[in-house]
Amino acid sequence: MFAKNPLFISLLCSLCIITFSCDKSKEEIALLEKEVLDIHDEVMPMMGPGTDMDSLSLSLTDSLEVYLADTAAVAKAKAKTFQEAIGNLESANESMMVWMREYQPGMEEGETPVDRIAYLQSELAKVKEMKEQTLTSIEEAKSLIE
Repeated sequence: MFAKNPLFISLLCSLCIITFSCDKSKEEIALLEKEVLDIHDEVMPMMGPGTDMDSLSLSLTDSLEVYLADTAAVAKAKAKTFQEAIGNLESANESMMVWMREYQPGMEEGETPVDRIAYLQSELAKVKEMKEQTLTSIEEAKSLIE
């Protein structure tokens, strides 16, 4: 009886499509969350006391003081380069701190899977940019110290 009813068949097909879509959305959300957090977890250990960024910043600051004490124009230009590199390290660190404060790890009330996917794609772009900023600032600092 139900099998011959077109309304029943339509409802059954719709239910199957919705169920499949929800499962696919959950899987995509989980993968995006993992990718976002993996990038965070890769970059975070580079920051803070006792890390590469910290030691590079201290080395740059020590060298900067020497260049600032020198009155030669070449030393002043070098000091400016070191100040910029220190600023870039600080900016990369601040970028991570801001991202961590603003990141919303779970589904918010009333948020749809489509909204969550869009949010996570946006966050993925942010953490990729933050990672690039961090790696670039570290490489710049290392090149100045070596």
